[in-house]
Amino acid sequence: MSPDLAPGVFVKELPSGVRTITGAGTSTPAFLGYAVTKPVAAPPVKVRSWNQYVEAYHFRTDLTEEQIAEELDRLRPLAADFAEADRALREEAVPSKITEERYKAFADVKKRLGAGQKVSEEEKEAANATAKTLEGATYTAWEVAGKPWWPVADRFTELESLSDYLPLSERYALAEAVYGFFANGGTECYVVTLDPDNDLGAELTAATSLEKLKALSDVNMVAVPDLWTNSQDVATGGTNIEKVVAHCVKMRNRLAIVEPPDDLNPSELGPFIQKLASPNSDDSAFTAVYYPWVRVPGVNAQERTVPPCGHMAGVWARTDAERGVFKAPANQNIRGVLSIPTLLTNGQQGDLNEKGINCLRVFPDRGLLVWGARTRSSTRDWQYVNVRRLV
Repeated sequence: MSPDLAPGVFVKELPSGVRTITGAGTSTPAFLGYAVTKPVAAPPVKVRSWNQYVEAYHFRTDLTEEQIAEELDRLRPLAADFAEADRALREEAVPSKITEERYKAFADVKKRLGAGQKVSEEEKEAANATAKTLEGATYTAWEVAGKPWWPVADRFTELESLSDYLPLSERYALAEAVYGFFANGGTECYVVTLDPDNDLGAELTAATSLEKLKALSDVNMVAVPDLWTNSQDVATGGTNIEKVVAHCVKMRNRLAIVEPPDDLNPSELGPFIQKLASPNSDDSAFTAVYYPWVRVPGVNAQERTVPPCGHMAGVWARTDAERGVFKAPANQNIRGVLSIPTLLTNGQQGDLNEKGINCLRVFPDRGLLVWGARTRSSTRDWQYVNVRRLV
């Protein structure tokens, strides 16, 4: 800057030596659950919209469960004939093992089969012979109606049957949680896919799940939508909740959002509550429990009852954005929900409230509301979700 030579009073601003505190996000959950396709060990995936989740996990929202079953029946014979044909189609070593002409002929047969066209027995035999020469460990995507049915093997393991790749009707909890999060005002979340063939407790303690979340400083909530998918046993569920809560306690910057099984009425929650950490323990301050489950339209237009954890994470995020993390995420409408299967009375809520369980309730002219923002802690300093999160 050139010196001021003319007469007058001039002000020169100097940068302060004091650095301002940079704001940190408070509204990013991590969801751990089962995708519609079987994953391999992979880092948590950050998702910033429902459409991005659909694309990342090739989630088909345009098929009903009946259509999925029909598609499986149609494709299963093809898998029997071409189990090896799915292998290593893009592997670098392939051109050196078979001629380009044989490869093109094989690819043409596979494409015609996928389109439901007739293929002669001679062509099938030639294609099978080509398939048997292919080696490697990579699967490619079949094309069904011009759309990839599943991703290639950089994210998914080898499986022996085509049916292992198809969406399973019961694997919607994770997708519904992600959808509910964005429907209620969430902006970004992490998704960690678990293996449904393994024990959930083992999956949670594996190096690819909760352990991976330790490196993500922007995670503020942790939820497992598939907590009760494979088992409704409260002892098993309580043990798995302990693993999630222990992770949150160790990190000190995130809370666990959990729920009891969906088949329990208010008077039957006692055994579940007994499996949780003691209200006067440190663990209880990092746990938020919501009841009951919610009835949703379904991401594939088929109604189902799902855990409320994804919707609650979205309500937390919306409250943070509209008011601030200091505001309790209570007395808030829940979006993307048709109804709740259990309508609570004031007396029932009073009992659950004392036990640190946040209730979802329906009120005339107000709709479905979150009617509580407590942790499980009995210590007055950490009794409320917003206080624990703010500190």
